[in-house]
Amino acid sequence: MQELKRRLAALVTEAEHGESFLITRHNGIVAQLVPPDACLHIGSRFGMGRLEPLLQGPTKGRYLDVVADDRGGSRDPR
Repeated sequence: MQELKRRLAALVTEAEHGESFLITRHNGIVAQLVPPDACLHIGSRFGMGRLEPLLQGPTKGRYLDVVADDRGGSRDPR
């Protein structure tokens, strides 16, 4: 898990190029990072979801702008 935290972007790039990784915690496998299946169906609405805060807390939803920006999009401000 510690290595995953440090190298996540690099590992995702390697997965894009066909590499697979087992993610372990305390010597036990907890997850697997694999390239997407070639026959994975992505519908016409893929990537069109919006982020909306569940609760209005002290950040007033501003953290969602950061997440949306990180994902390369923008959030509908309503």
